[in-house]
Amino acid sequence: MELTPLADIKPFMTEYRVQVKVLHTWRQYTKLSGESLEIILSDAHGTKIHASCKKTYLDKLTRKLSNVLAVGMWRNIENFSINNPVVSYRPTNHQYKMNFIYGTDITPSTIQNDSMFLSLVDFQTIQSGVEDPNILIDVIGQVSDLGALETVQCSGKPRKKIEFSLTDLVGRRITCCLWGKFAESIKANCDAAGEDSVICLLRFVKIGTYRNEIQISNSYDASQIFVNPPIMETEAFLKRDVASNALTLIESNQDKLEREIRRDPWMQYPTRDIAELRQSTQTEQCRVIATTYAIDKDWGWYYFECKTCQKKSPRYQEQLKSTYIELQLKDVESFPEAITSLIGKTFMFGVYIESSNVSNKGGMYKVGKVWKDLSMLLTGGSTTESFT
Repeated sequence: MELTPLADIKPFMTEYRVQVKVLHTWRQYTKLSGESLEIILSDAHGTKIHASCKKTYLDKLTRKLSNVLAVGMWRNIENFSINNPVVSYRPTNHQYKMNFIYGTDITPSTIQNDSMFLSLVDFQTIQSGVEDPNILIDVIGQVSDLGALETVQCSGKPRKKIEFSLTDLVGRRITCCLWGKFAESIKANCDAAGEDSVICLLRFVKIGTYRNEIQISNSYDASQIFVNPPIMETEAFLKRDVASNALTLIESNQDKLEREIRRDPWMQYPTRDIAELRQSTQTEQCRVIATTYAIDKDWGWYYFECKTCQKKSPRYQEQLKSTYIELQLKDVESFPEAITSLIGKTFMFGVYIESSNVSNKGGMYKVGKVWKDLSMLLTGGSTTESFT
């Protein structure tokens, strides 16, 4: 049977023979289809297609050929079905999807080609909005503005998350947000690199919008991350003249401030004054800019101390060697300067309005974050200089 280019395959036929390279695989489970191996294949022309193989068929193929769908291998594949792909987050721009069937046959191919068959999209094209957000893309750039590795709750489960920017060779930046193992990978690699440049290739990632800003993020396990991959695009970054104007990582303080504003989850909540805070009719979160008027000395102040090791934790409840106890500061006149110096200073508070506050039209409010840099007053934003 003659070889057919991937660009020429059509539905309603199964008697095709294609010669393809396995670019990427990942496991997937759905209630409808059960467990399957998802595969991205490319032919020698660089045409890519998403393929799917149910576990029962994969077991059959593996018994015939070990490592039958190992990443990097070239294979001849015969007899498979062609269907329409899902609408959202398609791994390739091919108009169809390949599905392995019971009669699918896979044999080794003699072709040798180490190409990754990248489909890199430049940052200007991404930011112009002309790319289809339902199709996953490849991007490469130098990592900058690396944020902290956070743990956030998603659907009641903790997930790792990290935000950073990629910068291209002409200085354009694009914001990225990676989740799970991808977030942990970029953090570990950047920490290991120290002051050295980190070039990151993200494959099969999605284009989204977060707080009115274009953002790149991984599409579950369909995505891939490569740090300083041995390809000519990486060499272009590493060999560039650092004295040229092609790429600069120097930012103004205003640029950094604006970036921190975009990243801080508290920025999605409205700003309220104290009167509006008291009149709130629903539980919510908000931000309040206010000046400290006085320190309440009528009620006791506490710090934590460990019974065993006698360590004190005046600011936070730390995990000490044994159960902590509360000790009351009775001499309120001898408060440390760190507390008394707050009087007369202006801060922005991230406030939780809880059900008790709504029913009582006030009361004691829980504060989730405090910003102390006065530059936030000019923008209603935050800076990295904050207490939590």
